[in-house]
Amino acid sequence: MKKFSKITIIGVGLIGGSIGLAVKKRRLAKVVCGVGRRMSSLKKALKKGAIDVATLDLESGIKGADLIIIATPISLIPQYALKIAVLSDWAKTETIITDTGSTKEFVVKKLEGILPKTTHFVGAHPFAGSEKNTASNATADLFKGSKVFVTPTKNTHKKSLSKVKAFWKAIGAEVVQMPPKKHDELVAAISHMPHMIAAALVNAVSRDMIKFVSTGFRDTTRIAAGDALMWRDIFLSNPKNALKSISSFKKSLDALERAIKKEDVGFLMRQLEAAKKKREAIL
Repeated sequence: MKKFSKITIIGVGLIGGSIGLAVKKRRLAKVVCGVGRRMSSLKKALKKGAIDVATLDLESGIKGADLIIIATPISLIPQYALKIAVLSDWAKTETIITDTGSTKEFVVKKLEGILPKTTHFVGAHPFAGSEKNTASNATADLFKGSKVFVTPTKNTHKKSLSKVKAFWKAIGAEVVQMPPKKHDELVAAISHMPHMIAAALVNAVSRDMIKFVSTGFRDTTRIAAGDALMWRDIFLSNPKNALKSISSFKKSLDALERAIKKEDVGFLMRQLEAAKKKREAIL
């Protein structure tokens, strides 16, 4: 793909930092600029080699950028979009703006209503990450082989959509295109629900019991160590689907509870064997 003159990444934690490293490794831009709220975070990204330039000033950060990637918690994405809209005279004409938010209907609706027509927004969600969320943990191959959801609407600029898809493919991702609504229904079940369950499981166990846990508990609850602010935003920006997923899990758990109470050996075995078969298919 054609090299970008300047890519600006707003938010250089694990995801933003990994994007920067992937871009630099594959030489997809002449300059990678990192924008943040704390110089301490930006210094970590600079030390890691994820960005070439760091700034706390959004205006200078977006000036001349071909591609702006907002890689912040979801609640901050519209705030940055508003600031970019105000500063749009400083942005390059026809600048492409994309994001990395884990929910898309909320983000897409907000940004399509905020950003000026001189910019083109394409919603995206890289389906990769870790409970460790700083630039120090970033890696150039985080997205290699991972899925990245791209969520256009009828308002999406087609040429910009193609460029965003090509960008993610260039850093090793498998691009999956779907509407924002369908995306949010899907990730609520396969991404958001596991985190809710992990958090609930940790909170259901007393501190006295925690000191005795072993590999099973650690494996099942690893993601509960993720950033609380990020996950708060995810759940509250996709509440309908989050609640639907909770309801679905409760039904499954209730079925197991009834089987144990009734000592229904046959049903319990069928449930456990079905779960084992499904899980083995993932490996």
